[in-house]
Amino acid sequence: MSKNFKEFDKNFKGFSIFSSNKKIKKDVKNVLRVIKKCGAILPTGHISWRESQALVNVVVQEIGLKKIIVTHPIYKKIAMPLGTQKKLAESGAFIEHCFSMYSIDNISVKKIAGQIKSVDAERCILSFRCQADFQ
Repeated sequence: MSKNFKEFDKNFKGFSIFSSNKKIKKDVKNVLRVIKKCGAILPTGHISWRESQALVNVVVQEIGLKKIIVTHPIYKKIAMPLGTQKKLAESGAFIEHCFSMYSIDNISVKKIAGQIKSVDAERCILSFRCQADFQ
């Protein structure tokens, strides 16, 4: 990893999609409207499972966006409960399972397959992501 990337990573502060009153920020909703208008797909990214759940609910109920991917729900830092994955899939979201969860994070294929079966394979996406070397 390059020195510049390490410095950036060390100094980077995360942000939340929520405002201080626990509602999704107005700016976030504006971006969601643009995503819908463009016909783009919304991936939840590496936000907490609670943020993903709130985001999908707003996107479906308020914005009317239909193209949603819940990203890496099995990732150890996200650890989205299976029941939440099922509810989000039932609301129309696709649940993504990435090979990197096995190859980098050592989550067993058996566990990944079990989640896919429990959620419904028709609502799941399999993806592959290589670990980049930032040298």
